[in-house]
Formats: sequence, structure tokens, C-alpha cells
Amino acid sequence: MSNYLSKLLGEENVSENESDIVAYSTDASQLEGVTSFVVWPRTKEQVHQIVLYARRNKKDLVVRGAGTNLVGSVIPQNSIVMDMSKMNRILKASKLRFYVEVEPGANPLKLNNLLKKVNLELPVTPSSEEICTIGGMIATNCYGIKSTGYGPIRKWVSELEIIDGSGRLITVRGSKIEDFCGTEGTAGIITRAKLKLIERRPQTSITIYEFDDILDLLQKVRKLKNENVLVMEFISKQLQKHFTENPKHLLIVEYESDQGQITEKGEIERILENLKKTPKRLFSKKLINIEDVRIKEENLQRFLVYLEDYNIPSYGHISLGIIHPVFKKTEEERIEKMYDFVKEKDNSCIGSFGIGISKKKYASYEIKEKIKKLKLQYDLDNILNKSKII
Repeated sequence: MSNYLSKLLGEENVSENESDIVAYSTDASQLEGVTSFVVWPRTKEQVHQIVLYARRNKKDLVVRGAGTNLVGSVIPQNSIVMDMSKMNRILKASKLRFYVEVEPGANPLKLNNLLKKVNLELPVTPSSEEICTIGGMIATNCYGIKSTGYGPIRKWVSELEIIDGSGRLITVRGSKIEDFCGTEGTAGIITRAKLKLIERRPQTSITIYEFDDILDLLQKVRKLKNENVLVMEFISKQLQKHFTENPKHLLIVEYESDQGQITEKGEIERILENLKKTPKRLFSKKLINIEDVRIKEENLQRFLVYLEDYNIPSYGHISLGIIHPVFKKTEEERIEKMYDFVKEKDNSCIGSFGIGISKKKYASYEIKEKIKKLKLQYDLDNILNKSKII
């Protein structure tokens, strides 16, 4: 490890302690890699110097938020791990112009708690909002439970400041944002993000629909597509049976208006909080392999019936076709068979979690070609998040 980096960042911001090496060699995917050492930059100038150091020493660099991703996007391979958690400031905000500028390590839950005071919010928040970072959300183009109404985080990013693999500082807007949003840190390191905000809705409501039959549920989903719906989350009967004696297929719908059955604000917040805790609840039942697929609308019935027939629990953003089948650790063979079934009808084995290491084999030719072009443009030496996606 370099004395140069210790002097540049301060000894407390560079580590090759065994406990850090072990902690940073994995993420929520439970895959394991090898960490060379860990750095915690505090400024974009320090990020710039770390990139130049990595290039000089032919080391690759893995940029990490909170490590909450489930596909191994930040697994190091004898890499320097750059933890962005100390670059967590809110830089600027405008109540009149509905935007906020943040550093990549800012946490979405803390941000929204602050914005609540001025009746604003960032409407896309994933289930890991308590610990994840905005930089990580953008890098994976994450979805949240309100993505039926608000889409993925890409819709809310208006500007990014990036340091690329050659050390250049660039500001991107418009379609150029796609070079860095959803490309999992393979093209550049986010040092600042400008995000669009909305006014907090004064009145929403929720109805929890219950079904015995998956066909009835899908019929309801189709009917609701033209309604003003913010949340449309599906929880299968097979998942529910781990938590209740009389399981049903659930469809949890949050309306923009007061047309839902539940209108009390505290109760609505409690239901939405419970939805976000679904992964944690599953872990408690040893259902730790949460998979991620995107199913075409015309194939949803066939896929959900398949999951039911094979007793595979699932949940997800059903209006977007994003379904998360859930398995125990020992069920690798069943997982592979499920993915084979998904591929049959030209659905996508990649839903909303990203690609990382674990989904590389399912990445389309178009995605791989896009990453290769971005590498030529922004990271010729291939030091940024090497071996992810391609």
C-alpha cells in the first residue's frame, strides 16, 4: 500500500487491516472477492488522485456505496476499494426550482427526512434506503416501491459530475447521463448528482387486494394500469405462507387520490415500510437468494403459474413485469431451471438489481457492446470496476 495515499487522504482514510479487507471483499450478493486495500476519499480532488494512482500502478478500482446490491456489482478482484460513504454532503437545494445537489455517499432516507421539512421528496427509494447511497442508486439505475408511478432513478437525475478512468472531471446532462446511470461504475465515478424533486402528496390511499387465483390478480393489474397509481406491489401466496396461516396472493396498491380503502396517513406509512422490509423478512426465513427477472406482459401469467406450480415464493413490481422469485441457499438447481424458463419466451433474466458478476452470463449483446464503447470513451485502461457486466 502506498505512503503517497496515506499522506494524501490521511492515515485514517486508508486501510489494509484484515477486518476491512474481509468486510470489503463481499457485498449483499454473498459472492466473495479479494480486496487489495480500502480508501475513503472526502473530496473530488482526492478521487482524482486515487484514479491517477490506480492508473500508474495498473490496479483496478472498485467504487462502493453501501454494498447493498445483490448481483456482485462491487466485488473486488485484487482491487482497490473506494468507499464513497464520507462524501455524503447535501451541497445545494432549491425549494422553488425543485432540485437538490448531493455527493454520492448521501443517504436517500436522510435526504428525504430533511426534504420533508420543506414538503419535498425524492420519490424513488429502494428497500435498502436506510443504508444505501445515492451514488449506488444511480450506478444501478435502481427502482423503488413507488416506481409504478415514478419510474427508476434515471427519471430524476438531471446532471452528474463524473471523474472517468483517465482522471478527467466532466459534467453530463441529457442523454449522456445514460453512460453512467445503470452502468455500475464501469465508465466513471460519480462525484456529484443533481436530482429533481416533487412536492410531497397531501393525500394518497391504499387498498390491499387479496386473491386465491393468479388469473384474477392479473386481471386486476390490467384494470389498474390506466388509474393514477403510485405503488402496485405483488406478494405471492407461496411467500405469504411463510408468515400467515391463511395465505393469499396480495396486490398492494397506493392511489394518488383518496379512492383506496385505507386513508389514514400513519397506517399508509406503516404498510409501505413493511413492504420495504420484505427482503429482511425473507432472510429471517432463510430465503436468502432473491432473484430478479423482467417478464413481458403477455408472458406474466405463464411465469407466475410456473412459480406457483413449483412452489416458488415471489414478489415484485408487477405492473413493470419485475418479479423477484425467492429461494433457499441450497436451491441452485431450481434457480437455474427457473432462469431457463424465463429465457424461453425472450423475457429478461435481468430485472432491476443490475448485472454485476452474477448476471454477466445473461447480459445481452447490446448491453455488452454499450459497455465496450463506454470503456473506449471513458476508461481506456479498464481500471474502473473491471470484469463487471463484460
